[in-house]
Parts: sequence; structure tokens; C-alpha cells
Amino acid sequence: MRRGQGDDFHFPVKNCPLETSLQKVSLDLLRTLAKSFGPALEDLSQSSGKPFRSYRQFPRNRNATMIQFRTAALYAVIAILSSSLPADTLRLANGDVLHGHLLDHSHGEIRFSSPALGTLVIADSNATVELDAVQGTPRHSSAPLPAPPTPANARNQDAAAAKTASGKPPRWDSKIESGLIWQSGRRDSTDLNLRGESSYKTASNDIRFQGRYLYSRSSAVTLTDRTDAGLRWRRELDDTWFAQTNTSYLSDRVKGIDHNTEENLGFGYRLIKSARTSASVGSGFTLQYRDAPNIDTGFSLLGELFQDFALKLNKRLEFGEEASALYSPSGRSMRTLANNQIVFIDTNAPNYRYGANAFLRGKLTDVFSLNLRYEFDFDSSVAAPTQKTDERVTT
Repeated sequence: MRRGQGDDFHFPVKNCPLETSLQKVSLDLLRTLAKSFGPALEDLSQSSGKPFRSYRQFPRNRNATMIQFRTAALYAVIAILSSSLPADTLRLANGDVLHGHLLDHSHGEIRFSSPALGTLVIADSNATVELDAVQGTPRHSSAPLPAPPTPANARNQDAAAAKTASGKPPRWDSKIESGLIWQSGRRDSTDLNLRGESSYKTASNDIRFQGRYLYSRSSAVTLTDRTDAGLRWRRELDDTWFAQTNTSYLSDRVKGIDHNTEENLGFGYRLIKSARTSASVGSGFTLQYRDAPNIDTGFSLLGELFQDFALKLNKRLEFGEEASALYSPSGRSMRTLANNQIVFIDTNAPNYRYGANAFLRGKLTDVFSLNLRYEFDFDSSVAAPTQKTDERVTT
């Protein structure tokens, strides 16, 4: 170590294995320490009668000794810096965590300095900052950070956790589909279908409401006159399991069903859950009440299996599919009205039902989309054989 003309100490840094930025910080600190303690060391050496020897007074191995000294000193500086400098934490909405220093938090933006990525500017709706416990407050913060969670706002944690990457809170997402086909000439026909769907998702809940009206008439004969609706609620139990309740209503004038209400309770398992793909299977029990004066009226208990799959092919094209099967070990009585007399067709008819529907949706704009849909339904408890099956393709 060589003493200069002034009070500074100068350290040769050639071939030092540390990065340039770390050298500068470390050497500046060492120079400050040397400036403060160098004269004291010389005074101590004079009072003790032992001369203070610079590295030039060492024998031939002084270069090796000096390199060892510099290396040890720099490692000590690194340890001091790592333990004393603030280490704020930046937590991004996607789960990533960065360590560094908060530079500024104002006007809805966070300026954060990361040793690996440099200075970052990010909206405060997409990240949160945790200050170093030693520092307590940022050195260059011009606005206070949000207060930590308290019991008063604990009820809002579920909604906050469900925020998307854009920072928007969860909201109802609604869709309306409609189609009309009218034909006149050799055969007069009319086909009308109206659909509505609204869904609400948070981190723990998935609520979906669906309604549909189908009407078809050809050559003065009504082929379809059906109204149905359903409300499904899924509650996440963990990353793979969920509980489900599904309430549905059906009225079909062509089949003679005035009212059909069902309440399903069950559990499901997620086979796939990602940003683009989801797949689930599950089972449960369904309590059914059917009011069909000319067919059957009463309660039934059915076991149910269900399955659903969804795939986002790209930003504008998505595919979805659902299927279910219900079965009751106890049969139903099927009857009809002939000449004002009730005639039983079968006193213990099998009672089961299965169906599936699939759609391919292409977004034309942010508001309009084009849909292709296939639907199939079979109900064994319907009396007329020709009316047991419903199958349609709609666009």
C-alpha cells in the first residue's frame, strides 16, 4: 500500500477480478477508511517504536501480499454493503420477485432500481413494494406506499387476488347470441335461437348464468318451443379440487313438459388448468322435479357425471365443450291422455339422460363474434320415441 502526496491512499486495481462498478464502490470506501485510519496507524507505530511499513518495504513477495490484502478487503466491503444497504422487494402481479431499491412512487407509477435489470418503471396496479425493515422509508419516495392489509379490508383480499395482469378487478363478463332463419316458398319455415351468458370469476369462485330460447316451425307445425336456464357456482377448494352447485330450469311445450327443475350438488377435479387450456371432470347427485301433466309428475334422484374442456387457440379463436350424463336406478311412469282417459305406457320406464354441446367462437371485433355450435340431448323419460332426441347445429 503506497502513501501519496496528500492524505489519500492509492490502490492499484489492474487485473482485479471484480466487476468495474463493484471496484469503484469498494475502492472509494477503502480510500475513505485509509484516509481516516492511516495517520493513526503511523502515530501508533511511532509511539511503539516500530516503524509503519508500506508495501514497498516488504520483501519480494510484496505483490502477492498486496493482492491478498486487497482481495480480503474487498470481500469485507462486499459483506458490509450487503448487510447495510437497503434491499427493497418488488412483487409483480405475475408472481415474480425483484430485489433492489425503490427510487420513486408517485402518479400511479413505481420507479425501481434492480442490480440485474437497471431502472424499471411499472404501474403500481401491477406490483407492490415491500420496504427494507432497517430503512423503513424509501430514500427518494415522493408518495406513500399503500398501507398493509388490516382486518377491515380482509374481506376484499379475494377480489384483490383475482385481479388480472392489467390490474382490472373482476367483473361480470356477458355474451348474447342470436340467430334467425326465415324461409318462404315451397315450404314456410322459421328458426329462432336466443342465448345469453354471464360469468363472474375471482380467485376462489366461478359463477355462470346461462339462458336460452329455441323456436322452430315448419309448414305450420311447431317443431321446437323450448326455454331453459341455469345457474352454476364453483368454489375452489385447492389447486385441483372444487365444489359445485348447479340449479337449472326447463320448459318444453312440444314434449309436454310444463316445468322441470333440477338441483345438483357435486365435486370436481381439474385435470388441466393453464392460461390457455382447462379441463375438468366431476360427479354428484341431482334432485329433479318434473311437472308434465300428460307424461309424469314427481321427484327423482339421479347420479350425475360431468366433464368440460376449454381451449384458447389464439387471441380471437376459442373452442369449448361440455358433456353430462344422469341416471336414476328407480324408473318413472310414462303415461298419455287418450279420449280423456289416462293411459299408462310404462309404469317403470328407465330414467336417464345424457347430452353434450360444443362451440367454436371467433372474435370479429372486441364486441362482435361469429359462433358455430353443436348440441345433442337424449332423455329416455320422454314418452314419444321421436321426441327423445334433440340434435341441432346453429351459427
